[in-house]
Amino acid sequence: MRLRITALLMTSLLALTGCGGNASSEPSAATTPSDTVTTPPSGTAGAPTEVDGTYAVTWTVEELTEALGGGANPEAASLAEGNAGTIRLELDAGRYDLIFEDIGGDSCPGTYELDGGRIVMTATTEPSEWDCGADSLGSKQADATWSLDEDGLTLSEWNLPAAGGPMYFNKVFLGGKPLERVGG
Repeated sequence: MRLRITALLMTSLLALTGCGGNASSEPSAATTPSDTVTTPPSGTAGAPTEVDGTYAVTWTVEELTEALGGGANPEAASLAEGNAGTIRLELDAGRYDLIFEDIGGDSCPGTYELDGGRIVMTATTEPSEWDCGADSLGSKQADATWSLDEDGLTLSEWNLPAAGGPMYFNKVFLGGKPLERVGG
């Protein structure tokens, strides 16, 4: 079962990440970039980048429950049950694929750009390529600082939109602990 964004879950995640979730508050431009890209970058491969490679992270039910807010989030345990397992991130010359290996192998590809120490990942707009819910086609999937060492890739300091969305889940899945280099 894929993560389902519900109002209760989004409110819990907003509160846990310190973003409040009050729609009437004025978000700052520094922490709330646009979540939807109307014209995503081309799907063609670009030049190789220093982050190119294959990375993976594995979440146990217990770890994911805690990362999703534990007891503070009434949906954390059931979401963790349906989403624990290994997530693989493949980065290749401006294209990425996020593969949920233990959740039916769902593939969530798109493009990424590096801007200094930040990586911005944008979902494809092609429904035939996307297994992760039509509501997130073309949306920003990550906007975070990145660091690379011999063990893998770490994503931190996420810019999250005020309105919620897939980046809140990806912050947990991809930013909750380092991604181990498993190839490339």
